[in-house]
Amino acid sequence: MHPIIPVDWERPLTSEEKELKEHILSKLPPIVARKEVGKLTGGWLDPKTVNNEDYKGNGPKRRFNSSRKVLYRSEELIDWAIRRFGMVEVKDFR
Repeated sequence: MHPIIPVDWERPLTSEEKELKEHILSKLPPIVARKEVGKLTGGWLDPKTVNNEDYKGNGPKRRFNSSRKVLYRSEELIDWAIRRFGMVEVKDFR
């Protein structure tokens, strides 16, 4: 079993992370269903991964249940994902 790596909510995002976060959020609706996370993020996030992290208590800050769906605020979901998985721009890809 993999150890739980807690999300550091206090760490300031880098300028690259902030830029990417704003770009992604400009393309997303304000609320995202967990089931649609993969499609809405272009495959970057997998609904199963988000579910597993939620189950371990290491997911996005908040989630909402509506009927049989789990929902996230897009900003909190993307902020969590960047903090959880990291993000580095590849500047010289050869």
